[in-house]
Amino acid sequence: MTEQEEAVGRQRIKVLDALQKRLIELDTEATVLYPTGNERHARAQTDRDELASIIGRLEADPSILPVRLLDAEKRVTTANEKLVAAQTEATEAQAALDALKTP
Repeated sequence: MTEQEEAVGRQRIKVLDALQKRLIELDTEATVLYPTGNERHARAQTDRDELASIIGRLEADPSILPVRLLDAEKRVTTANEKLVAAQTEATEAQAALDALKTP
């Protein structure tokens, strides 16, 4: 993946995140603020459905998955490094404890 492809993917992820937050707001409007029977319900539901459609298309965007995969791989690598460091500390602590127990 080139830097430009990564930048495009990251930009689309930011847009997707913002739209998903807005979808939650529209869900609230369509269900709580303007429940079925309210004169504004139909418009609120239409807005919500249109945004859900846009989000669906954006989630399927092929530039997003490689960036998410790259980020996940980085998190796994970081977690593995922390695990190794913790295991090293535990081994050193056990060695120090064993040294204290030895008369």
